[in-house]
Amino acid sequence: MSGMSSERRLPTYAYFWYCNPDGSFRRCQSLDEISDANWKKNAPRQKSTLVRGGRRFLVSTVFIGVDHNFEVTDGSDPILFETMIFDNTDAKTMFIDFYQERYRTWEEAKVGHRVAVDWLKAHWREYLLEDGGDD
Repeated sequence: MSGMSSERRLPTYAYFWYCNPDGSFRRCQSLDEISDANWKKNAPRQKSTLVRGGRRFLVSTVFIGVDHNFEVTDGSDPILFETMIFDNTDAKTMFIDFYQERYRTWEEAKVGHRVAVDWLKAHWREYLLEDGGDD
């Protein structure tokens, strides 16, 4: 074996995951599977909109499809779900995010979504865009 490492890399598609509507998931089996436009379509998601102080905030919990457990050699479960909060008031603010948590299971993510909504209710004033204002 001419200098080849005994440790082999996973094929590219193996870093992608498929999620069922119930939140169960499995590793993708081929490049064809991840190139299908619907590979994340049926995954569960939660979205909540809160309007506070004239601003519209979006709490979004989704299946992210790529394992974000960057300790891939430790044998732990993949991190495949994420909650983020955005100031979704208008085009100027719609990509401003200020909260992010990630989870290993859909059950954890659903709980995390509720935690994020409660957190936003308590802290929204701290994250208003300060633009020097012509509002």
